[in-house]
Order: sequence, then C-alpha cells, then structure tokens
Amino acid sequence: MDFHEEVLKLAELPLKEDADDKFYSSDISLIYDEFNKNIIKINKSQKEISYNVEEIYEFIQDLKEEERNKSIEYDLVNSLISIVDIIEDFYVFATSEKDLNVISHAEMLWRSILKKLSLFGLARIYDEKTKLDVIYNTTIGTDSDKSLPEGYILKTIKSGYIYKNKVIRKSLVIVNKY
Repeated sequence: MDFHEEVLKLAELPLKEDADDKFYSSDISLIYDEFNKNIIKINKSQKEISYNVEEIYEFIQDLKEEERNKSIEYDLVNSLISIVDIIEDFYVFATSEKDLNVISHAEMLWRSILKKLSLFGLARIYDEKTKLDVIYNTTIGTDSDKSLPEGYILKTIKSGYIYKNKVIRKSLVIVNKY
C-alpha cells in the first residue's frame, strides 16, 4: 500500500465550503471516515509485513542452524578420519610383519572399521592399478611399471575419503609414467 497515494485521495474528496471557508460537519465526518479506512489499510499492511519479516527471520535462523550443524558434522568427520589414519598406519605396519596371526588380526580389524564407516556414509578412496582420477586422487609422485598403462595408479600413499558423496580428502598417489 502506498501511504502517499492514500493521503492524496483525501485531497480529492468533494468538500463543501461556505463563504467563510469553514467546513460543514458532514465534510469532517467524510474526512474522518476516509482517514479511518486508510488507517485500517495501513494496519493490515503492517501486519502482513510483520508476518513476512517473521517468516524471513525464522528461515534465516533455520539456515544458520543448518550451517552450524553441517560444520559440526564435518568437524566430527575430519576428526574421525584422523583417527582412522592412525589405525590405517597400524594396519600397514602390521601387514609388513612376518607373523601371519598379527596380519590376520590387523586385516580383520581394518575391514571391520571400513564396514562401520561405510554404514555412516564415509567411504575410503584407495585406488591402485586403476586410472588416475583428479576428482579423487592427488598425484604426489611418479614411478615406472611396464606392466600397467601410463597414467595408472601404482601405489596409494594416503587414503582419501568421501562423505555422503562429497570428497572430504583426495587420496595421495604415485602414478605410472614411462
């Protein structure tokens, strides 16, 4: 509602004037009625605006809460990944041992952890003997192996992780180059 426009309508009212430029009482009641109608319109507009502002405020608060939760969630995921890195280091060390009993226990523990992570939407990126994909892998070095085509991953140095279809960390890899 345009307040200025409504006030201008009051100026267009057909008012009667007497010789002494005084308004009749009917003119005053006409102005009063029009003025009241405009006040009611202003009130309605004000209520609508107030409701709209409240809705916008609630929407913004919900977005802020969502972002805060998402930030906390990703902080937790990154903390979990750092713990899994330690366990992966232990697994790699244990599999280099000669004791088959230690190797089998380490493999069982590692597979169990990977299963649990996948249930919560966290997947490991561990590509070897596959073609390099810059979306999932970061090349940190090259080596040469004639048994694989050029551009294929020879070794994963550090696993990457995907959380809910978003790459949290790319894997660090050595790529085959002749």
